[in-house]
Amino acid sequence: MLAEAYRRRHAARPDLFSPGRELGLRTVREYDDRITAPFGGYESAAQYYERSSAGPWLAAIDRPAPAAGRGRRSDDPDRVDRALAVLGERGRARS
Repeated sequence: MLAEAYRRRHAARPDLFSPGRELGLRTVREYDDRITAPFGGYESAAQYYERSSAGPWLAAIDRPAPAAGRGRRSDDPDRVDRALAVLGERGRARS
Protein backbone atom coordinates (compact mmCIF):
# COMPACT_ATOMS: atom_id res chain seq x y z
CA MET A 1 0.00 0.00 0.00
CA LEU A 2 2.71 2.53 0.95
CA ALA A 3 4.95 1.39 -1.90
CA GLU A 4 2.11 1.87 -4.37
CA ALA A 5 1.45 5.36 -3.00
CA TYR A 6 5.11 6.20 -3.51
CA ARG A 7 4.99 4.88 -7.09
CA ARG A 8 2.02 7.18 -7.77
CA ARG A 9 3.97 10.13 -6.37
CA HIS A 10 6.95 9.22 -8.54
CA ALA A 11 4.73 8.99 -11.64
CA ALA A 12 3.24 12.40 -10.90
CA ARG A 13 6.52 14.12 -9.90
CA PRO A 14 9.59 12.20 -11.13
CA ASP A 15 11.62 15.35 -10.53
CA LEU A 16 10.99 15.00 -6.77
CA PHE A 17 10.59 11.26 -6.20
CA SER A 18 13.39 9.02 -7.49
CA PRO A 19 12.42 5.61 -8.89
CA GLY A 20 12.89 2.46 -6.84
CA ARG A 21 13.23 4.13 -3.46
CA GLU A 22 10.26 2.09 -2.22
CA LEU A 23 11.67 -1.29 -3.28
CA GLY A 24 12.40 -3.88 -0.61
CA LEU A 25 10.61 -2.06 2.21
CA ARG A 26 8.80 -4.48 4.53
CA THR A 27 7.67 -2.37 7.49
CA VAL A 28 6.22 1.05 8.18
CA ARG A 29 9.43 1.96 10.00
CA GLU A 30 11.54 1.08 6.95
CA TYR A 31 9.24 3.18 4.76
CA ASP A 32 9.44 6.09 7.18
CA ASP A 33 13.22 5.79 7.42
CA ARG A 34 13.77 5.72 3.66
CA ILE A 35 10.92 7.94 2.42
CA THR A 36 8.89 9.85 5.00
CA ALA A 37 11.76 11.15 7.14
CA PRO A 38 14.03 12.46 4.37
CA PHE A 39 11.17 14.12 2.48
CA GLY A 40 10.00 15.70 5.74
CA GLY A 41 13.41 17.09 6.59
CA TYR A 42 14.28 14.52 9.27
CA GLU A 43 17.51 12.53 9.53
CA SER A 44 15.78 9.24 10.34
CA ALA A 45 12.48 7.60 11.19
CA ALA A 46 13.47 7.75 14.87
CA GLN A 47 13.93 11.52 14.68
CA TYR A 48 10.65 11.87 12.75
CA TYR A 49 8.77 9.87 15.42
CA GLU A 50 10.38 11.77 18.28
CA ARG A 51 9.60 15.20 16.88
CA SER A 52 6.13 14.56 15.51
CA SER A 53 4.68 12.21 18.12
CA ALA A 54 1.81 13.24 20.36
CA GLY A 55 2.81 10.45 22.76
CA PRO A 56 4.64 12.66 25.25
CA TRP A 57 1.50 14.76 25.67
CA LEU A 58 -0.86 11.86 26.45
CA ALA A 59 -0.28 11.99 30.20
CA ALA A 60 -1.48 15.62 30.24
CA ILE A 61 -4.96 14.69 28.97
CA ASP A 62 -7.28 15.12 31.94
CA ARG A 63 -10.58 13.94 30.42
CA PRO A 64 -11.78 11.05 28.27
CA ALA A 65 -10.44 11.29 24.74
CA PRO A 66 -10.78 9.13 21.64
CA ALA A 67 -7.73 7.10 20.71
CA ALA A 68 -6.76 6.10 17.19
CA GLY A 69 -4.66 3.15 16.26
CA ARG A 70 -6.77 0.09 17.04
CA GLY A 71 -6.43 -2.55 14.37
CA ARG A 72 -3.24 -1.17 12.89
CA ARG A 73 -0.22 -3.29 12.13
CA SER A 74 1.92 -4.16 15.14
CA ASP A 75 4.96 -2.40 13.60
CA ASP A 76 3.09 0.89 13.10
CA PRO A 77 4.79 3.49 15.33
CA ASP A 78 1.56 5.50 15.51
CA ARG A 79 -0.28 2.87 17.52
CA VAL A 80 -1.61 4.18 20.81
CA ASP A 81 -0.49 1.16 22.82
CA ARG A 82 3.10 1.67 21.67
CA ALA A 83 2.93 5.40 22.45
CA LEU A 84 1.66 4.65 25.95
CA ALA A 85 4.44 2.11 26.48
CA VAL A 86 7.06 4.67 25.49
CA LEU A 87 5.43 7.28 27.70
CA GLY A 88 5.49 4.83 30.60
CA GLU A 89 9.18 4.21 30.02
CA ARG A 90 9.91 7.93 30.12
CA GLY A 91 7.90 8.38 33.29
CA ARG A 92 6.06 11.57 32.41
CA ALA A 93 4.97 13.85 29.60
CA ARG A 94 6.99 16.78 28.33
CA SER A 95 5.73 20.17 29.31
